[in-house]
Amino acid sequence: MCGVTFAYSFATRYPERTTGYIIGIASWVLRSDSSSEDIQTPQKMNSLTHRLAMKGIFGTKWFVSNLVAGLASNTSTLFSSIPSSWIVDKIKKEMSNDEVQQFDEQFPDEESFVELMIWIHMDGRDDDDETSVFVNAKEDRAAIQLQSTGCFGNVQIENGNNNKDGDAKDIAVCLSTQQDIGLVYKTTLPQQKQVLLWHGEHDQMISVSGGEYLQSMVSNATLTRIQKGTHQGVMFFCPDDVMEALNRISRDVPI
Repeated sequence: MCGVTFAYSFATRYPERTTGYIIGIASWVLRSDSSSEDIQTPQKMNSLTHRLAMKGIFGTKWFVSNLVAGLASNTSTLFSSIPSSWIVDKIKKEMSNDEVQQFDEQFPDEESFVELMIWIHMDGRDDDDETSVFVNAKEDRAAIQLQSTGCFGNVQIENGNNNKDGDAKDIAVCLSTQQDIGLVYKTTLPQQKQVLLWHGEHDQMISVSGGEYLQSMVSNATLTRIQKGTHQGVMFFCPDDVMEALNRISRDVPI
């Protein structure tokens, strides 16, 4: 969800290390705190809960970020302690009927689905394994972290080996404005070869208006609206044309 925000920020800081292609699915969009009319963000772009958190109703950014990250770090334990059917039912309630049908076809075994979600949440690690299958070396991890001066504005998060640190930083960015992290889509993001966006029209967490906003702010951006698509459904079931785009881009970009 917020990965596209980090992709934009990375492209801004290290344009020489980017391919020029960005693919966003149900993209999280940072607000703008500028009074300039051309970069104002839609008021109801994100859910009510997120809007309240952004306004500081639940406390300061660092407090909310660490609190939510602490809860998120216990997700795998929570998933393991409650029936798989409860988890699956909760997820299905947030999907459209078409997505539920697709879910049942793709994940007929509820327990296997929950095990997959735990594995993903653990970053591809087993309980006794500290090595991520997605980021294999400390050097690579340090290279992709956006920890340069001013990246998080006034958000102060302690560095350390706690597993929740990464989640806390993700949440801190989501609660920030474009100006907080030095990324203003319209004026600071270098022109990309292609920015391809997909967004569900029934997304209740991040309104499709966020995708429309990104399309208007980012050069060479194309938005595909997914009819009857919800946030959970679009995240779980990548549209076929997303995979086609990934395959096409991989052929154009040397690895």
